[in-house]
Amino acid sequence: ILHVTDSLGNVYEYVIDVVPAHECCEDKREVILTPTKDNDGFAVYCCGVCGEAMRVETLESEDLCSNHTLGGWIKNDSESVEGYNVYERKCSECEHSELRIVSTETNPAPAVPELTKDSKYTVNEEYDVIFVAMSTANGESTSSFMSNIATNEVYVQIVDKSGALQTSVSRLTSDYSVQILDEDGNVTKTYGIVILGDHDNNGRLTFSDVSAIETAAVSKPKKGTVDFVKADIDGNERLSMSDASLLEVFIVSGTW
Repeated sequence: ILHVTDSLGNVYEYVIDVVPAHECCEDKREVILTPTKDNDGFAVYCCGVCGEAMRVETLESEDLCSNHTLGGWIKNDSESVEGYNVYERKCSECEHSELRIVSTETNPAPAVPELTKDSKYTVNEEYDVIFVAMSTANGESTSSFMSNIATNEVYVQIVDKSGALQTSVSRLTSDYSVQILDEDGNVTKTYGIVILGDHDNNGRLTFSDVSAIETAAVSKPKKGTVDFVKADIDGNERLSMSDASLLEVFIVSGTW
């Protein structure tokens, strides 16, 4: 902090950022205005040490992703006004952003969306997990999961085991959790992610998972545990070789 005293004895304080002597180079890119199909946008490249703007890049509509990888809804305090909260989520690839305005008068109560037994996502409140029946053996995309779970009343975000927000995760694995947020961005519930049939927890279904289910059919893990439900492919609450066969058929044909 720099203190300056004028001739009248008034003292002024100035906060000065001091950085080491360096040669500025482009290191940080920030999208200032997201392009639309009708208007261009622009991004600024800044020095990673002092923040000096180095270059301005014009962004056109074709610079946008065809399929956005959107993060969780985050409250935008600068845009929120009395009576309304504004939430924003951004694409980790192109910085495309979406806004959602929520009335604080309505104050919707966050809840897990109702999921039927035929849904690809099933909530298990006993173990605080969401079971995911993947669409393809190569993995379940985070964007697909988020778009199916999030609603106008439910705000969700993906975090890692330390609780750090993850905005660029492309494939779900059991290394991540789902957080349910209220309208102020406070976490009200956390669910683990369990991929049906994925015994090595890598987010993909392979023949090694088939072998693991064959082993489980013999060793019989305790009924009702996460490992049991993960291996119970047909959902009949019994583990058998037919569960392994069903998983093998899905890996080959892509159909449960």
